[in-house]
Amino acid sequence: MTSAIAADTRLAVHEQPPTSEETIATPPEDVAHAISPTPLPSVADPTAVATAPLAATTADDNQKEEDDEDVMSSLERDHPSFAQATISLIVQLLPEDGHADGRLALIAVKSHNLTPLTTMHRMGTLETLPHPLSTLLQQWGTALPEALSQRALARAKEREVERLKDAERKAQRAATKRPDIKKPEKPTPAATRTASPPPTSATPPTPTAPVTPTSQAHLF
Repeated sequence: MTSAIAADTRLAVHEQPPTSEETIATPPEDVAHAISPTPLPSVADPTAVATAPLAATTADDNQKEEDDEDVMSSLERDHPSFAQATISLIVQLLPEDGHADGRLALIAVKSHNLTPLTTMHRMGTLETLPHPLSTLLQQWGTALPEALSQRALARAKEREVERLKDAERKAQRAATKRPDIKKPEKPTPAATRTASPPPTSATPPTPTAPVTPTSQAHLF
């Protein structure tokens, strides 16, 4: 075959492993979501894996959505022939469950953003993995703790930057806020009322007539 087939090999961890070996024609929703069309970065050395999460955490959310849409559209418009299309081959190792034949491995193949074909096998029943796969597994096992630590530090740094920005915004709002000016209290009617002078009689007082002896005689 003259045309090369690009194969992406990916590893993921599921919380609840199946208890038996089975072949799946149509995977459950969580398997379909877990299989991402975006290829993993090439791991020439373990330190390259540790720096990959840092770049992902600093990208803008809107730009990520646009990039995802571009990838989806590109996959759907891929060449219709198997030989000319980009084929993704995914291997997912589930957590250890103490089985004698080793861990369960989910193997999937997909292209054109279609639902993948999947099958599950125990690692002990599989033949020896190709050298690139086994090398990547070893490198990932070594780099995983540091990668998780770097991601946690990057997210903590982002939260601190956001906290400082929020504090700065609050300080600016407080500085530009108009102070509350108390209005002077209105005087009450009792305070403005002045004492009125006593009322004056319009009729002048009648003078008293002098007492004469004649008028005194009428009293007896």
